[in-house]
Amino acid sequence: MRPELTEEELDQWFRSGGWTPGRDIGDQVDELTAEVREKSAENGFPLEVTEPVRAFLREFGGLKFPYGREPDAVFFEPIHTGSADEEDITELGEHFGAPAFPVGFMTDEGAVLVMDGAARMFLLHHTGDYWLGQGARAGLARLKQGAPFENSYAVLNEGGTPK
Repeated sequence: MRPELTEEELDQWFRSGGWTPGRDIGDQVDELTAEVREKSAENGFPLEVTEPVRAFLREFGGLKFPYGREPDAVFFEPIHTGSADEEDITELGEHFGAPAFPVGFMTDEGAVLVMDGAARMFLLHHTGDYWLGQGARAGLARLKQGAPFENSYAVLNEGGTPK
């Protein structure tokens, strides 16, 4: 694994995408999440915006951070990717004991960033579901560090406690 990022390095990455300390987009969160909430309910997998998800999107929603080679990036915007991902997100939330919701996506391989109601962050990729960390800063720092990521089911017990 690569060395951990310092707080300064992490803040520098955040600023490169337009983040500022204390950023708060407030009521725009409802607009950002509307399509995912509506489409997931129509598909039979209603996804819930929990308070940790709302707090994350108030701070990072609508931003785009560089990731890897240009023009690849991480977008912090919920995206509707279809019922298969909605089912995976629902199952992830049920397994770990807190509803989960997509909070972003990566352009390089189409991975979806997910946060659950316990503020745990995950990366859903076509190769598996990966644990990023507890809380926005830890999860995003791990994402910025890059692969290899640990499989969520290998790191957390059912109910979400660490193994």
